[in-house]
Amino acid sequence: MFVIDGSGSIRHERFHEVLDFMTGVVQQLEINPDRPNKVRVAAVCFNTQAFVEFYLNTYRTKQDIIHAIQRINYLGGRTNIAGALSKMRTDIFLPYRGDREGVPNFAIVFTDGAANLDETETLPQAIAARVDGVHIVSVAVGRPLNMPELQGIASDPFEANLFTVESFDNLPGLIPQVVAALCDGRPFRAFAFPVSCLFQKKRDREKKPKLLGVTTTFCSPTKIPSLHHTIDCQLPTHQTMGMLLNLL
Repeated sequence: MFVIDGSGSIRHERFHEVLDFMTGVVQQLEINPDRPNKVRVAAVCFNTQAFVEFYLNTYRTKQDIIHAIQRINYLGGRTNIAGALSKMRTDIFLPYRGDREGVPNFAIVFTDGAANLDETETLPQAIAARVDGVHIVSVAVGRPLNMPELQGIASDPFEANLFTVESFDNLPGLIPQVVAALCDGRPFRAFAFPVSCLFQKKRDREKKPKLLGVTTTFCSPTKIPSLHHTIDCQLPTHQTMGMLLNLL
């Protein structure tokens, strides 16, 4: 699915180039809703708020999806990446919205700058999406860019899931790389949690964990033998989030 920055930092006259980039990605995908392993596409556009443009089961053909993308309206306003990631998690990847059990979920998050609304929630929301099993590819255009934030949004390793260019004119050149990242990516459900987010029943491993909050103390069952061992991270929030992403 696409998470698209439609805020004021992307000028109105440039927004069509964002839509053309999305169209170029879709044109490279195998879309067939009647086959279980083929691609379905959804889109969320955001500024101060986030809005669902269409769901995974709204359109059935590639041509209909492309037409829907080209009809997305420019929004203006501030940049709330956290709100967009939250909207993606809570409103898109649902069975009745077209999500399929056992099929990997990918998100392309496009922005041209840093979040300037609910900034401290951006990385926690990205972590929550990864815990839910969403593989995130970050695409950014412009200069300067908030690289720690973009790296924290992208799935690990960020070197394979973060793509940047300085100019909108260079966006088309990213299309093959982004499609390759989608094809090569191996989404997985992360098991690195803040201590307040341990399993609700520590002996019931089948119960899906819920992200309850973010602190600066983390545990990683994949790296540390005991769930009760912790790592104290005396770092600012954005650095702490980055460390959590790299624990896996």
